[in-house]
Amino acid sequence: MISRVEYIIDTILPSDKANGVHVARMCSALAGKIKNLELIIPDVPANKNSDQIRSYYKIQNSFQLKKLKPIFPFAKRTFFALKAARRALNRKDIVVTRTLEVAFFCHAFRVPFLFEMHSPYLDQPFYKHSMLNILFSSEALLKVIVISDCLKKIISSHYQVAQEKITVLHDCADIIEEPLDALVKGNTFKLGYAGSLFNGRGIDVIIELARKYPALEFHVAGGSPEQLGKWKAHTQSNIVWHGFLTPFLVPGFLSSMNILLAPYQRSVEVSGGGDTVSWMSPLKVFEYMATGVPMIVSDLPVLREVLVDRENCLLINPESLSDWGNAIEEIIRNPELGKSLAKSARVEIVTKYNWNKRAEKFSDIISEYLHEKHTA
Repeated sequence: MISRVEYIIDTILPSDKANGVHVARMCSALAGKIKNLELIIPDVPANKNSDQIRSYYKIQNSFQLKKLKPIFPFAKRTFFALKAARRALNRKDIVVTRTLEVAFFCHAFRVPFLFEMHSPYLDQPFYKHSMLNILFSSEALLKVIVISDCLKKIISSHYQVAQEKITVLHDCADIIEEPLDALVKGNTFKLGYAGSLFNGRGIDVIIELARKYPALEFHVAGGSPEQLGKWKAHTQSNIVWHGFLTPFLVPGFLSSMNILLAPYQRSVEVSGGGDTVSWMSPLKVFEYMATGVPMIVSDLPVLREVLVDRENCLLINPESLSDWGNAIEEIIRNPELGKSLAKSARVEIVTKYNWNKRAEKFSDIISEYLHEKHTA
């Protein structure tokens, strides 16, 4: 009998990256559905112990943490994946992973696995494309989990994969049960942004809006010291740069605002390089939705999978500064519109886009596999 589920990923925890939040929240939610869940990460100095990780992310449901030491000082990801997959084989566990090499060794050892993809790997070396085509036909593969319908279409058009093997599960957020203490005080009308400060996130749009509306306060959370230095050189007094906030503080920051802004451009850069605008499912958009604060978001095809203009947000042409200004002015003039948008967005989080709902889908896939296995 398969007794455990292992979430295996080659990453650093805690970190200032969105994927760290995703891993921590998914493991916490899965631990509420699966009796024996282990998170497996490399045993490297940057990775902290379980208490430190739980404290940093304020994890609710406990799970076991196992750190695996590297076999050799070179090709560390490959050998971590090899060691982790062999361990799962010996323990007869099911694996959930976002790491391609882990998924590949699970296939090689016939360890049942779910593979979550947040990109199509199109900019990766050709051998990784070959690995994916092998994985997609693997008898050990239970499901490929992707974060958007757009990503599913891209993967389907570039790889040989059966459509029934792919399940779309968008990113999501925690449900905010009680009003939060405002992280940012004061009575001035406040507009907020939280996220990275890479190119394509619309920070230049926020700076231009601040110049256009000097009586309003614009608050920006996120970014490295180097990124902050770059943007501050072009800013003015009604923009407050908060820098990086730990995940625990972000909801209080967002809830302090009167309007939240997500001015993604038509090309969105990420920390590892590349452009994700065609398939992304930004965590921050869902965190915005959970707050009960109205939001204005760039009108991009992938975001329309979740967002509906004038129903749960205002969707705006990314390049039109005048359209952004008009949207801000409309919500200021019509606070009832803002309340309606915010309420509808929060309902979406409560009913569809929360970590518990997402974890249920994983649990259902695993339960179905176990049922079929035991009745075969």
